[in-house]
Amino acid sequence: MKQSFHFNHNGVQVSKSALVIHGKTYPMQDIKSFRVAESNTLSSVGVLFMLLGLLLLVEEEALFVVGGFLLLAGVLMRFAHDPAYSLFLTTSDGEKSVLISKDILYINKILRALEVSMTEHWEQSQSFDSTFDSASLNS
Repeated sequence: MKQSFHFNHNGVQVSKSALVIHGKTYPMQDIKSFRVAESNTLSSVGVLFMLLGLLLLVEEEALFVVGGFLLLAGVLMRFAHDPAYSLFLTTSDGEKSVLISKDILYINKILRALEVSMTEHWEQSQSFDSTFDSASLNS
């Protein structure tokens, strides 16, 4: 039987039974939750550079020039970078980042596919549980 995918693109596959990211498989039954977070490390470094640059601008002499360069670099890092988005999965092992992309639309498509797959997986397990309960009642 051919497995159908809710999403299959760039090494990421989402089916009713598993999420596969570049060959690493995460069974749906093991996934407790998932979320996306914006990664802003360059933004944080940019703010640090801006603060350091402002402090050095207050100084006289040679540090004034260094402060100006740090301030400029900080502004560029803070406002000119493209954000990256991380997909986090929570399993019994804890939460971990499993995918990073600068394309939020790509990440959102994976999220939608995960939502559908998790719903299908949950409905199937509920159906199995009620079938099992009915069978044990009839015995």
